[in-house]
Amino acid sequence: MRKQRIHLYPLGGGKTVVIPEKFDLDASISFWSEKGDTIFFNTLDGTTYNLYAISCAEGSEPMKVTDERATVFARKDKDTGLILINYSDPHQPTDVYLGSMKTLTQKEKWLRLTEANPQVKNFALAEYENITWKSSDGQTIEGILIYPIDYEKGKRYPLIVQVHGGPASAYVHSFSGSYGDYANIFASNGYALFQPNYRGSSGYGEKFRMEISGNYFRQAFDDIMSGVDYLIERGIADPDKLGMMGWSAGGHWSNWTLVSTDRFKAISSGAGAVNWISLYAQTDMQDPREFYFKGTPYDNWDHYLEVSPLKYIKRAKTPTLIHCGEKDQRVPRPQSEELHMALKKLGVPTEFIVYPNMPHGLTNARYQLVKMESEFAWFEKWIKGKEGWIDWNNLLKTLDEEKEKKSESK
Repeated sequence: MRKQRIHLYPLGGGKTVVIPEKFDLDASISFWSEKGDTIFFNTLDGTTYNLYAISCAEGSEPMKVTDERATVFARKDKDTGLILINYSDPHQPTDVYLGSMKTLTQKEKWLRLTEANPQVKNFALAEYENITWKSSDGQTIEGILIYPIDYEKGKRYPLIVQVHGGPASAYVHSFSGSYGDYANIFASNGYALFQPNYRGSSGYGEKFRMEISGNYFRQAFDDIMSGVDYLIERGIADPDKLGMMGWSAGGHWSNWTLVSTDRFKAISSGAGAVNWISLYAQTDMQDPREFYFKGTPYDNWDHYLEVSPLKYIKRAKTPTLIHCGEKDQRVPRPQSEELHMALKKLGVPTEFIVYPNMPHGLTNARYQLVKMESEFAWFEKWIKGKEGWIDWNNLLKTLDEEKEKKSESK
């Protein structure tokens, strides 16, 4: 969880140099300059990934090489010395560019090598805006607001809060094209989206990332909800049409939201924990739990219970769609079963989808589509009041037809 640093060990002996010293973001070696006196590294800074450079001299501090509102990863080809750059922004899926040491700072001089998704030029894509707001303790929090297509100023829109996993991760300016973040589908159907980089996120320094240790939910929940209130105050979000979705840590916070407020009309929770005590033995990773919850359940039982959504499950009122992989070892299926059983017993509208043979993330494209179709329909039903939920026969027929087409093409 601590920030990454570069350690230089002189082969001929001498003092080890650790760089950078004061820089509060992660730094690791991506490639060296030709003379070997400068190190280049890619790092996350807020909502962007950019390339930095630092001299190998002790006491050196990094300089920003690229400054794009985008996701930039650069690496050096050892044989030619040329720089290969992976670039993506909200309007462009990842493509590869060719640069050199002289052109790194000027994107217009990069040579584009690929255009893997030319069809995107014909798509209506949403506009992204960086936003900041004050949380309950006065800390400034950053996130991304994604506007509905054809946004009209002064009109309020249904708002979907997307909570990232990790939690040591972040939402960034890159193309939305995954089963966890398909923002343009929502935006084209009249939704605004909010992607908060809450306390515990990467890209904002070591203290910010580690601050939720010992208080995993409460402050970060305030970070998220104060952002929702900010968007309501700006006149963008309709306070009566709020939804939340998330996977992994995003599922944890979705479950916590479920038992902390009834302001949301619908929740979609993927691979989320509901009982931290039982999860400790079920999961394949105990160390992160001990970090966030200050020890084992046997050492800190009351705290593990205090931050388990199951303790407060009788407060739950929001219709909740639950997803999990059948063979998830990180947040195993019993967590979702505990949540689903409780909601069923309490009469809270819920559906539970188990994806066969899937691990913590969904690797099967057919299941990714099922997740997106079912999730989007869940919000349409409970936020917009559309009848029914999802036509499983039609969805399965579509999947089978696509499978047949692929088999024929082979």
